[in-house]
Amino acid sequence: MSELQDTIIGKDTLTAELRNQVDGLQYVLNKVRARNDKLEHHLCEAIEKLKTFQQIHGFDEKGRAYMAQKKLRGEYMQLEDVLAQFCKEHEMLRIELEQNLV
Repeated sequence: MSELQDTIIGKDTLTAELRNQVDGLQYVLNKVRARNDKLEHHLCEAIEKLKTFQQIHGFDEKGRAYMAQKKLRGEYMQLEDVLAQFCKEHEMLRIELEQNLV
């Protein structure tokens, strides 16, 4: 009988220790969740501030202007290539005309 009581007391002690561990882990989990919530809130605020800053300083407009300039540069380079080709053909035709006149 004494052995049975010792076993029961041991099991009760183990159960109490495990409950304490569960309570401790639950406390840590709640702290981690609270910190996570604070960090998410802080991140959202930072993102909103960044968006506001970009709107105030016209980052979107600058980006569009940059893309337009890039496109115009490309078109300008194409036109220069066409002009160079035209000049070559003009020179070849001029030489051909001079040879035909001689």
